[in-house]
Amino acid sequence: MVVRIVGRYPGVSAGELARILRVHPSTLTGLLKRLVGRGLLMRAVDAVDARRAVLTLTSKGAAVDEVRRGTVEAAVRTALSLQPERHVENAVSVLEGLIRAFDD
Repeated sequence: MVVRIVGRYPGVSAGELARILRVHPSTLTGLLKRLVGRGLLMRAVDAVDARRAVLTLTSKGAAVDEVRRGTVEAAVRTALSLQPERHVENAVSVLEGLIRAFDD
């Protein structure tokens, strides 16, 4: 998930990533170190705020992030493409309601 999210939001901070994943930032510390160590992520100092680190994918990380057949994302994309738009809109509405309920 981390590789997917950083691929979608290059330059995301560790704090923002934790918020997106709904975990405490300390939960990501070890995982991010391992992904950097394996050459999948790069940490850089934010050009605007030097106290902040931002994350981007390396070329190796981008290769992992590529959409492939057989992934959950591909199955969801296929299922949604076969539905009438109004059904997809209804599903989005239900999922947004669930998100709000979990946030409460």
